[in-house]
Amino acid sequence: MGDSAVTAADSAEGRELLTVTVEDRGGVLVVALVGELDFSSSGLLRRTLDELAMGDEPFVVDLGRLDFIDSSGLGCLVRAHRKARVLQRSMAVACPPAGAGGRLLQVTGLDHVLRTYGSVDQAVSQLRGSSTSE
Repeated sequence: MGDSAVTAADSAEGRELLTVTVEDRGGVLVVALVGELDFSSSGLLRRTLDELAMGDEPFVVDLGRLDFIDSSGLGCLVRAHRKARVLQRSMAVACPPAGAGGRLLQVTGLDHVLRTYGSVDQAVSQLRGSSTSE
């Protein structure tokens, strides 16, 4: 994907629900999510993560700027995690513990299933030294 950022947005009734931006940070792709990740916007994330899981670069999903995430959003993360494991790719999730994504991952126990880090910088640093998903 090079050094440029790729942005896609999903909207409903004239308002933007979710913005997905993919940026290369020195060989680790960062998928930044802004807005609401729910059933109506999860298709955009699912397509993005499916494409990244098929590639060679490790990737981080940044939940830090999500206002809301529901079970369909969690399903996208779990699906991408499984696909990355099967394809021996590296994937991590960056989410501040007090944010919407961090709280939901803790409540559901997915913080013990997914590779989670408190910040994007921590996740990128760890993935630079890793070659396969846990």
